[in-house]
Amino acid sequence: MWTRRSAFFMLCLGVLTSNSGCGGNASGGPATDAVSGTVKFKGSPLGGATVTFHPLSKEGRTAVASTSDAGTFQLSTVKDKDGALPGEYRVTVSKTTDDQAAATQPAATFDMAAPAKPVKYKSVIPAKYGNPDSSGLTATVKKGGPNKVELTLTE
Repeated sequence: MWTRRSAFFMLCLGVLTSNSGCGGNASGGPATDAVSGTVKFKGSPLGGATVTFHPLSKEGRTAVASTSDAGTFQLSTVKDKDGALPGEYRVTVSKTTDDQAAATQPAATFDMAAPAKPVKYKSVIPAKYGNPDSSGLTATVKKGGPNKVELTLTE
């Protein structure tokens, strides 16, 4: 006959064993490999952009990075700059800027009761690069690396 104490014990045991898993890294997350690279748009480094790796495998995980002013990036999946899981990816790059005229009001006319003006965002690069189905960008992350990805955007 089950008691509350034995039910609680079984629940705790189940949680502990389900989190142990196979593989992974020292922090308990999945085994990732370092991935770095650069993004260039029309031959110049593209700073302030978001690079996203979309896994083709259902077991994969999305990895993301922001580019530096020099256009360089290091992917993150679970922790900052931990890389990506080995596998095949579709890659997207996006960079937007807000329309400052619509986003700001002079301080003297600021009114808490007035509805906020919507911020309009404008893509700095062709929108096709922000869609995994149209970007045309792919990458392979190899176990053990090296994983250097050079992304060149045209148009």
